[in-house]
Amino acid sequence: MKSKKFIALALGVAGATLLVSCSTSNVLSFNANWYYDTTTKNTTENVETLKYAVTFDPAEGLFSGSYTADYDDGTYTTELKTANVNGETVYEYKTELTIPVAFIHRGSGTTSETFTDSVTSVVRFKTATAGLAPIFSEKTMKSHSPAGTEVSSLEDCYTEYNYTVSVTYEGTAANYTVSDAIGNVVPKKDGEAAGVKTGKFTASQKDYTYLDNEQISF
Repeated sequence: MKSKKFIALALGVAGATLLVSCSTSNVLSFNANWYYDTTTKNTTENVETLKYAVTFDPAEGLFSGSYTADYDDGTYTTELKTANVNGETVYEYKTELTIPVAFIHRGSGTTSETFTDSVTSVVRFKTATAGLAPIFSEKTMKSHSPAGTEVSSLEDCYTEYNYTVSVTYEGTAANYTVSDAIGNVVPKKDGEAAGVKTGKFTASQKDYTYLDNEQISF
């Protein structure tokens, strides 16, 4: 297993942001440099899995004097394979980052349970000859984000997040859904099990090249 160090890894965020990369001008051309024959139009059925060891190195001043966050070693795993979408063979790329964390409130001397924070993602996209055009992506965030300020109790040391962002690309547009099981990113309405937000944005591949954010580490 390979080793990877994350400097000041921030699993928690204040809000869910949809990230789509776009070329500044014209349509980009891609070659399948991950194959021996970079001009191939075929895809391999081999499954490639990589696993890394993850350590947490907090930035100076990240935590307040009233508490600390104790991160243990975690793992980061990627998996690349092919999938069939409506009769077309495409790429499917999955990632999973997991890392345990416990919070210690210095004033009371209390320690939280050990949480397993995680970020998982899956993205499906077309081959290089089709511009690696994205078809679908989904990212799920389950984390306990450090408060970053002085706190008076153990429960105030962190904010819990549990939400999923999914994007479906159709033609020149993309539809997204944010589903928040807790309501810290998308507030819940009375009687609802989760906060839900939907929307649409332009993602035409005609004049520009669009790539989903989850493809970047491919």
